[in-house]
Amino acid sequence: MTRWTPAYLKEAVGARPVEFQGGRTGDQHFERQKDAHRREAPFGAFIDQILRPGAGNDLYLTAYNSERNADALAPLHGDLGFLDKFLDRQVAVPHGMMWIGPAGTVTPLHHDLTNNFIAQIVGRKRLRLAPAAQVGKLYNDRHVFSEIADLDDPGIDLARHPRLDGLRLYDVLLEPGEILFVPLAWWHQVKSLDFSVTITFTNFRWRNDGHAGYPQG
Repeated sequence: MTRWTPAYLKEAVGARPVEFQGGRTGDQHFERQKDAHRREAPFGAFIDQILRPGAGNDLYLTAYNSERNADALAPLHGDLGFLDKFLDRQVAVPHGMMWIGPAGTVTPLHHDLTNNFIAQIVGRKRLRLAPAAQVGKLYNDRHVFSEIADLDDPGIDLARHPRLDGLRLYDVLLEPGEILFVPLAWWHQVKSLDFSVTITFTNFRWRNDGHAGYPQG
């Protein structure tokens, strides 16, 4: 939690190429259209870009990029312990899926098709969560997304979305060293308050494949 400064990360990973999400600020549906936002750069150059003042939500290395980044980020695995009580080592990605980005990155309102551990390593993130039972109030639009990208948006039209009235929310500030368990189908949105490194884990020792029978539309 203290070692993983941007300088340390650059030294550990070096110029290995990594995939990340780029060009997000010009697309209001950037999360739904993740494939269109795949970018690649040497890791050190990526870190330099996200450290620029006002980098915001435009560039973000996310879990969606984890498969292609497994080898590049492997040098960091030696710094990590392992939650053997909960997690299975005998999987393709035992060390979780990494998220690296500047202050201002946003993951819009959605629900996941797995149970998740969200482990905060560096920086802080603010999450707003709604239980799965609140789905009727959240205007599920397409697949796992809502018509409402940001529950904090002051421009939300409550006349158009009256079911938001009375929505039960949990507001969580996730700090370095904390892990949040987010159950399958719980709705959540995430905002980074600082330069941030997060790891999400789905490789639990119990079945965790809600996506298997979920419609893809």
